[in-house]
Amino acid sequence: MSEILRVLQVEDSESDAALIVRILEKAGYEVQAERVEDDAAMRAALAGKTWDAIIADYHLPGFDAPAALATLHHTGLDIPFIVVSGTMGEDVAVGMMKAGAHDYLIKDHLARLAPAVEREVREAHVRQERRRAEASLKFALIAAEEANHRYHLVADQSRTIIWEVDAGGLYTYVSHVSEAVFGYAPEELIAKKHFCDLHPDEGRQEFASAALELLERREPFLDFENAVRNKDGRIVWVSTNGSPVLNDRGELAGYRGSSTDITERKRAQEALRASEERYRLISENTADVIWLLDADSRRFTYVSPSVQQLLGYSPEEVLGKDMAVALTPESQEYATSRLTEVLARFANGDESVRTQVHQIDQLRKDGSIVRTEVAITLLQNQQGGVGEILGVTRDVTDRLQVEGRLLQAQKLESVGRLAGGVAHDFNNLLTVINGYCDMLMSELPQDEGSHELVAEIRTAGERAAALSGQLLVLSRKQVVQAREVNLNDIIGEVEKMLGRVIGEDIRLESVLSPSLGCVLADPGQLHQILMNLAVNARDAMPNGGTLLIETTNIDLEEGFAGPHAEVQAGRYVQLKVTDTGVGMTQEVLSHLFEPFFTTKKAGEGTGLGLATVYGIVKQCGGSIWVYSQPGQGTNFSIYLPRIEPSGTAQNEPAQATPTVRGTETILVVEDQDQLRKMTERVLRDHGYKVLDAADPDAALIHSKSYDGTIHLLLTDVVMPGMMGPELADRIKALRPAIEVVFMSGYSERALLDRQVMESAGAYLAKPFSPKSLAVKVREVLDSARAPA
Repeated sequence: MSEILRVLQVEDSESDAALIVRILEKAGYEVQAERVEDDAAMRAALAGKTWDAIIADYHLPGFDAPAALATLHHTGLDIPFIVVSGTMGEDVAVGMMKAGAHDYLIKDHLARLAPAVEREVREAHVRQERRRAEASLKFALIAAEEANHRYHLVADQSRTIIWEVDAGGLYTYVSHVSEAVFGYAPEELIAKKHFCDLHPDEGRQEFASAALELLERREPFLDFENAVRNKDGRIVWVSTNGSPVLNDRGELAGYRGSSTDITERKRAQEALRASEERYRLISENTADVIWLLDADSRRFTYVSPSVQQLLGYSPEEVLGKDMAVALTPESQEYATSRLTEVLARFANGDESVRTQVHQIDQLRKDGSIVRTEVAITLLQNQQGGVGEILGVTRDVTDRLQVEGRLLQAQKLESVGRLAGGVAHDFNNLLTVINGYCDMLMSELPQDEGSHELVAEIRTAGERAAALSGQLLVLSRKQVVQAREVNLNDIIGEVEKMLGRVIGEDIRLESVLSPSLGCVLADPGQLHQILMNLAVNARDAMPNGGTLLIETTNIDLEEGFAGPHAEVQAGRYVQLKVTDTGVGMTQEVLSHLFEPFFTTKKAGEGTGLGLATVYGIVKQCGGSIWVYSQPGQGTNFSIYLPRIEPSGTAQNEPAQATPTVRGTETILVVEDQDQLRKMTERVLRDHGYKVLDAADPDAALIHSKSYDGTIHLLLTDVVMPGMMGPELADRIKALRPAIEVVFMSGYSERALLDRQVMESAGAYLAKPFSPKSLAVKVREVLDSARAPA
């Protein structure tokens, strides 16, 4: 087999370089050659490969043989350097040899190239072997020379203190590292200090006893950790190894050993211990469940104690179990498929799946289901794969319920806003329709056929007005006449009526608190609540049953208000209406208060009854909760804010219908033309002088320009450009003695402006009849004349 010859050629001519290679190959070499032309290429070649010889052309543009030789010397490599040249004088050749070249050849006489290369390569190998031998000899001499001192030299140049003590425990040798670790120089310790003297005062006696007992046993010891008080008072920790030293007679002469400063390690261990303790405290005291799951077996390797509170399992019952231990069947399928997908995507380099958040149903130990939010993080192992999965599980059942209630409230608010707008315009039209019906009926004889037709129109108008009222309650924009009332009185008023509504096959019972507090509410609206709930209960008991109405005072604390986010802690009157009917499913309960939602057959209900109840309760500042299960009846619990009684909570006595005619001047302001014209006609028919205005600006002009007395302002609340209360204030500033009656179906700002409007005038709710209009106007005018 041919000998391999690795040649680096410093040559700019490819043909000359190829010639040299052919000459060497003819000499029996297997040549591996590389050609370079500049300093950078030569340095790269020398750094990247091992060469047997360098053959350099003397003359290269910008990089000649002397420069190439200097580059070789700079690297410190011993490689035969042979110069070839087309022409080379003797003085140049001598100069190259003095500079370190091993041989030179003329390109026209390359016959001795192969022998020269062979000779120089062989001599280079000899030189290398000689250097190796010299280095080995030198090392051996150094090793022999320092054999007796190596022990101490190693000690003095490390962070480990080498020491020797005699049989009495006094230091006989200490390496120089003692000064860096203990603060004492060796001369301060040798023959002057007992090894126990460096131990802190606290526990020194116990340490000395244990150490002396160890010495007496003449046994070696390893990794004995103890504290040392530094010269400046600081405490350092050392790990000590030692072995007994015996004299020629086999007697204990002392101990020899090493002490390594482990203060930083101890601090790191303490920091780690503190960190682990903090983690333990966090994981054991948070309501969230923190866990670790082995990615391969998908079994739990750690579970925090809070799993007991969340799922009813102790950590020991979960450790080592499959991740499906507390998942519903549906959640098991979801979690398994999702985790498999995430691990596969991560293995393919998708970093976006490292952290995931999911909502799943989990199965408690008692069989109940809890909705949880699970955040997982993939933890990589040393091989770059997923070793473990860190997870945090949080109970979000209450949060989702609150979000659901908020969504429901927003939905009701949206529908209510629409319903309120429709009802406002509807009430204006109904006032006109019902008003003219009343006028026609008063003019037509009862035995005339037209009278009956008009009466039917009037009846339909009343039903429409009732429906409009429900829409206003739903929107919570109904202007109510709230006053202090006692729920027991309201229940007493409607009990007989309720008996007729629910039928004889349903037993009506009531348990009313005799010391019940008062609430601020519209009595008519409380009637509506009781009637609607009674009708709902009747429909839920087709085969009869019991309807129970209860009242009591109740103080709700934060503990109740917490899970019932809509209820603030405070003092309430509770109204409970319970039936023994068929109950409701969770699906029905989730839609119960939605407008137009009903489980009845088509034509049997509007779906506004319970929505109306909800709107009234909210308008009163209260809350309503429903508890029901299929086959176990239903309980409605209503909480209305309790107020301190003033002694005036009583039903107002019926009053005789007052005289409804008059001669005073009334300014009517209404932007709806038909309603304004009807109102004017009713008032004129009752003897009043009427000034009419289609908008607030016209009303102000009348107030300023009319020379006579304007006794009463009858104005709508919601008008373009100016609200009724503002108009009333401006006219009162001009005519302080004027009385005010507000007409309103609802006001967008009714609740906000209630105090202003109550101080400024009375209410007349739309739709109103001609008679109720005349009565209200007369009442206000007469009350102004009554002595204070």
